[in-house]
Amino acid sequence: MSLPPDTTSRLAQAVEHLHNELAGVRTGRATPALVEHIKVEQYGTMVELRAAAAITAPEPRLLVIQPWDPSMVPAIEKALQTSTLGFNPANDGHLLRVPIPALTAERRQELSKIVSEQGERARVAIRSIREDLVKTIRREEKEENRSTDDVKRSLDELQNAVDAANEKVRTACDEKIKDIETL
Repeated sequence: MSLPPDTTSRLAQAVEHLHNELAGVRTGRATPALVEHIKVEQYGTMVELRAAAAITAPEPRLLVIQPWDPSMVPAIEKALQTSTLGFNPANDGHLLRVPIPALTAERRQELSKIVSEQGERARVAIRSIREDLVKTIRREEKEENRSTDDVKRSLDELQNAVDAANEKVRTACDEKIKDIETL
């Protein structure tokens, strides 16, 4: 008896989701991931900014957003100003320049706390996946008359996979917090 086939993919999805969330946490360094998920109204529908414009970071503290359609500049500017990121874009009519202000010590602490909370949510998701898989293994044990050794081996494999996923979560959070505190 081995682990259910989707075990590693489910754990990898939980870790990948954390990486995507951490990419959106501002560190003081310009990166397109900061704004690409902001919703913008385009022709009557809400779309992510990355679908409406090219986003680049030509300098460490500057984002340049060039919409595919120049008439979108005011809508993108409004979306950036109303976002929780606190950006004040400069509009030149064809594109937006978004200076990334330096983080204050207080804001660094808030962001570190947010990163820790996101890491905890990822760990909770991993625990939930583990619980589901333990139930599956136990059910298979009863239904298929698996030996105790097979079940123990499967549970040990599962725990090793969970430990590896938790280590990836810890590493990702530690790196992000270090990045926040050093800039």
